[in-house]
Amino acid sequence: RGCAPVKEVLCQNNVKYATIDITSGITPLRSFLKIRDTSDTHAAAREKHTIGLPTLVIDDEIFIPSPDQT
Repeated sequence: RGCAPVKEVLCQNNVKYATIDITSGITPLRSFLKIRDTSDTHAAAREKHTIGLPTLVIDDEIFIPSPDQT
């Protein structure tokens, strides 16, 4: 999956994280869509009509890692 490189970097740096599967139900999907539809970080994703995954939320800051950052 597309998240594998991000998870690898987090593990290599001993960063604890929780994975939320947005396909597991409507509640996780709605939570993600609220972030995606309102965050400035996702503006480019919205303009390009892409999903904006993976998304990292760290201390209420939102990040979309690009492939060259992993």
